[in-house]
Amino acid sequence: MSVAEERVRPIFGPITVEEMSANEALARLVLKVVADACKHSKGRYSAQTIAAGLKSGEMKLWGVLTPPNALEAAIVTRTEGKAFEMIIQGPHMDDVLPFLAVLEQHAKRLGCDRITMTGPKFFDRLLPAGWRVREVKFEHVFDAG
Repeated sequence: MSVAEERVRPIFGPITVEEMSANEALARLVLKVVADACKHSKGRYSAQTIAAGLKSGEMKLWGVLTPPNALEAAIVTRTEGKAFEMIIQGPHMDDVLPFLAVLEQHAKRLGCDRITMTGPKFFDRLLPAGWRVREVKFEHVFDAG
C-alpha cells in the first residue's frame, strides 16, 4: 500500500434515491452492498424490502465509501417515534462502528432520544460504551411437514 493509499479515509454520508436513479452503476453497487448486509438480518430484510422502504421515504440509506469508488458498507435507518433505528448495517460491523457518533448526532437533530439496532449477540463486544442489550430475539422455524 502506498503512503497516499494509507491516508485515504472513508467518507460517510447519505445516499439518496435520486442519486441512485440518476446513476445506474451506483444503484447496482449500493443494492449489492445492501443485499450483503441484509444476510445478517436473518430474513427480516432483503434488498427488495429495503429498496421499497427507500422509495417510499420510510427508510434512509447511508454509505461508507473509500475513495475513489469502493462502497465498503451501508446502513439503513428509519425513525419511529423518538427512536432512530438502524435496520441493517454492514456487511461488516467494523466498517460501520466509526460512524455511530455521526448517526447519534443526526438522530438528536431529528428529536430522537435513542438509537436502536438489532444484531447478533456478539455486537455487545464491539459496540462502544453506552450501548446495552435491550432484548434478545428467539425464533422457532416450523418443519415443512
